[in-house]
Amino acid sequence: MGEEVRSLDGVFIYWFGWILWIIITFFQKKTTARLVNAMLLLLLLACLPLTFSIDGMTVSVVFVALIAYICWQMRSFSWRKICFFLIVSWTIAAAYGAFQLVLIFDPVIELLDTRWMSAGIAFLLACLFVRHIQRSCLLAVAGLLQGEFVFHFVLQQFFHLQGVTGSLYFFDIVAVTVFFYGVLLTAKGIVQLLQETAIRRPFSSLEKTS
Repeated sequence: MGEEVRSLDGVFIYWFGWILWIIITFFQKKTTARLVNAMLLLLLLACLPLTFSIDGMTVSVVFVALIAYICWQMRSFSWRKICFFLIVSWTIAAAYGAFQLVLIFDPVIELLDTRWMSAGIAFLLACLFVRHIQRSCLLAVAGLLQGEFVFHFVLQQFFHLQGVTGSLYFFDIVAVTVFFYGVLLTAKGIVQLLQETAIRRPFSSLEKTS
């Protein structure tokens, strides 16, 4: 069972990545931002297998790039927001790391694909603390990044187990988490559209009667 799941590592990040690239390339307006986003997404997908070693740890290049992106997104945060962001992201990181450790020693809790379970934990915790969808997504990914680093640090230092920090398995979790937010954002857009349509109808009927 474990080998079967591991053989599918990367399926979500590549599938969702290509779907997002198609949406950006063919459905967004022709702007410079669209071209840059499409190129960056292709570069990210191409660099997913690349790793490097530092102090005995094998780290993914995209893993480090995501950390840099999170820090860049936080550049406009106030110190109060940064402290709140760090505390909540540490909570998500602890939950993710603990869940991954439990999976090693007690895999009986694997009710579903563990990538969906891990993503669900990060998604629910982030939504619990932050309602703004974009910031909540940023928070969930930041927590996953920290949790992945701590998890592999513990494996190496205390259990002498080697692994890639930022493996395809991990990026599948990130992809599923972002997918959850995509569904939430789409549902919110549909609700707003229905509300706007419901508001326009009474006014249009009044104009016709007048």
